[in-house]
Amino acid sequence: MKKADLTKLEKNELISLMQLPNHLRETMLALIALGEATARDVSNETGKARASESDHLNQLERMRFLKKRRAGRTVYYTRIKQNA
Repeated sequence: MKKADLTKLEKNELISLMQLPNHLRETMLALIALGEATARDVSNETGKARASESDHLNQLERMRFLKKRRAGRTVYYTRIKQNA
């Protein structure tokens, strides 16, 4: 798995990240390392099933950590920078 550059995160973003359950934190770290990515991309990074990562990404989107955009049938996720 690529190493996420956590130096680019604000202090409040790091705190929020540490408060997530481990499975969501792993997904979020993979997305931070990738930038914009699909569930398949994140799955390739984490080694977990695409369906599981899709579920985790949607949970993070509902929690307002991520935003998603559609391009045809493909859904791309990007993190939302948290305000202080």
